Amino acid sequence: MGLKTLFEAIILQSIEDLWDARHREESIEFLTGQGFHFCAKMAGMGTEERLKLMKFVKDVTGLPEKPRKIKRRSTSLRSQKSHYKIAIHA
Repeated sequence: MGLKTLFEAIILQSIEDLWDARHREESIEFLTGQGFHFCAKMAGMGTEERLKLMKFVKDVTGLPEKPRKIKRRSTSLRSQKSHYKIAIHA
């Protein structure tokens, strides 16, 4: 598994978590914060792709057009990885 695939999987898991009440708030926080932008960049997503995904997230969550202020937490991958566990298949 390459790094690009890993970053794509983190983003996809976060999108899936939008439908899980236990993880929805964390998912919204990730997708509207620096963690998403870092992972998207590392996954090779262009600006247009990121904007389309952000529009999708806003439509699903009902977030206002202007992002709300979110409490800052560490955006390092080390702090993010504890929530987004990814199964690696051999």
